[in-house]
Amino acid sequence: MAAAKSIAMATNSSLVGIPTLDALAYCTGVRNRLLCCLLDARKKQVYAGFYRTDDNGRPVRISDPVVVNPEKLLAGIDEPVMLVGSGARVYRDCFRDCQQIEIVQDYITMPRAMYVGLLAGEKLEKGEILDPLTAAPMYVRTSEAEVNLKRKQLEKT
Repeated sequence: MAAAKSIAMATNSSLVGIPTLDALAYCTGVRNRLLCCLLDARKKQVYAGFYRTDDNGRPVRISDPVVVNPEKLLAGIDEPVMLVGSGARVYRDCFRDCQQIEIVQDYITMPRAMYVGLLAGEKLEKGEILDPLTAAPMYVRTSEAEVNLKRKQLEKT
């Protein structure tokens, strides 16, 4: 993010942000079925986002990204869903017995630069650009550094 912001400021170019889960959803080709993109968040958790395709066959995010343990995610699934991403691969055993779930093949589990570029082009066309001075990554979970800082602050009081 720092590099992209610096380049945008130095070249007076537009800056567009594409969430990894959105890029992953775009490259799957899943149509007419609920799609759940999962990234391994470590700590026995996944970053998850749910998507449905629009009339043009493009995935549209229907939920805010969350960080959750796979068992809790599984408990909330009540319709057929396709899972894609590193989180689906890492926690495959957790999802294996659920009849509602199909895991997309591993070769599709990485967002491709081509799709990031297409998504960025769409945002740019719509004027959805970021201010390089204030743009920040979209954090779904509090960083370890922030957790440690808060803990230290609480210990002092």
